[in-house]
Amino acid sequence: MKAVVLAAGRGIRFRPVTDTIPKVMIKVGGKPMVERGLENLVAAGITEIILVIGYKGEIIRAYFKNSFKGINITYIEQEKQLGSADAIGKTKNVVKNEDFIVLNGDVIVETFFLKKLIKFSGFSVVVAARESDEPWRYGCLLLDKRLVKDIIEKPTKGTEPSNLVNVGLYKFSRKIFDAIEKISPSQRGEYEIVDAIKLLILNKEVSYLEYSGLCLDIGNQEDLKKAELELIGKNKIHDKIK
Repeated sequence: MKAVVLAAGRGIRFRPVTDTIPKVMIKVGGKPMVERGLENLVAAGITEIILVIGYKGEIIRAYFKNSFKGINITYIEQEKQLGSADAIGKTKNVVKNEDFIVLNGDVIVETFFLKKLIKFSGFSVVVAARESDEPWRYGCLLLDKRLVKDIIEKPTKGTEPSNLVNVGLYKFSRKIFDAIEKISPSQRGEYEIVDAIKLLILNKEVSYLEYSGLCLDIGNQEDLKKAELELIGKNKIHDKIK
């Protein structure tokens, strides 16, 4: 199975660091955050990596070149930052007719969950979700048994439909490309992948898979500090097991 990794963004909340490198190349525990994501994808059995690059993409190309741990990398250029759906839509001719994984380049999840997501079948979209103590910061899932009924972006605190939030990791069928072509730009002028997913929600084609492992969603400097601490803690546990 192929994996699309979104790595085109600048990361203005990380300036001045991102004045010289793209956000996904910021190091977490000594490695670029996107490299940690790729390591877990390869360990889960991904057979091809599609990196969507944009801002200072030449730095990413120079670092990874044409392969990573023996897995071929295809680069897709997103010249203008027009949103996640626009980025995913540009991979249409490379993905072809297969189901595929999409991972935000600033999100790191563990290999065991990626393996579960790859095997999960029966739906056009599978949204990876996790419990959060601050669900109002994210896209919250409204659920009906196994179906996702809605994804509500950053709801007002106290109005969240659940404490399960969108991780920024998905499994898609080819149908997502048709949905992307039907959506309009959001208020911030970007094509949002959640808007495309909502079209498939109408047809009861969207499910979710809950994740309870280490999840590093690195959106700002505070998240980066937390991620460093969590990785240190995880490594200490592994050292004890050894």
